[in-house]
Amino acid sequence: MSEQIINVTAILVQQEIDNFFAEYPDGNPYKILFSLPYFQQQLLHKVLSQIPNHRLMTQDKAIFFNDDTYLNASLKEKEIIDSLILKNIPKILTKNYQKVGEILVKERSKTNLSLIWEDD
Repeated sequence: MSEQIINVTAILVQQEIDNFFAEYPDGNPYKILFSLPYFQQQLLHKVLSQIPNHRLMTQDKAIFFNDDTYLNASLKEKEIIDSLILKNIPKILTKNYQKVGEILVKERSKTNLSLIWEDD
């Protein structure tokens, strides 16, 4: 069996991203956009590029994923990750403003979505 390197930080950051957007109601533009793999990956990469990454070498991934010992982050680490998520959301959306507009227009027409920044 060959050894594999696992980026533990990437797993923790992805969990925090998932938790962050789980708090938003369905239909929220942020939740819609960051449920898409393209925006998820952009956010994950932005956050990972701004913090130290920790890797673990293992022969059996199953043992790693079944043992929460490796996936525990301190409250301070979670706060740092959450602040980086908040900081990078507008940067990603601004950089991709045309794609954001297209997606939200499509989503609105599909679901009669009322955008939070829209005047009634």
